[in-house]
Amino acid sequence: MGEQLEEKIQKGYAVFGKAYEIMLRNDLHDRNSIDHQFLKEMILLTSDSYQLLYHDYPKRYDMKEHELYDFAQGLKAGTEQEINNYSISRINEYYRKLLSVQHNGMWIMGEDGENGR
Repeated sequence: MGEQLEEKIQKGYAVFGKAYEIMLRNDLHDRNSIDHQFLKEMILLTSDSYQLLYHDYPKRYDMKEHELYDFAQGLKAGTEQEINNYSISRINEYYRKLLSVQHNGMWIMGEDGENGR
């Protein structure tokens, strides 16, 4: 399936016609910029390219399993002040956990926020 379909796929600057090809090739971005890399690899979506590109798409990722999901949920639908307070409290929480280490036999900061132990 792959090679036969790949031959039918329109790819690159000219996928939308000659006028767009001229315009896109004369784009002012550097030739090595991400813009030109993207344009060179652009694929016109047709029934053939759709079949090649999407026949074996990745399964949906469960966002709730992501390590930052709970943090992100706290940023939803609040006032700017509430979001700032939430962010500061969570950053402070992470900061305290990171600094709960011993140095020369002395605790720098405990999880309870107290100096020493």
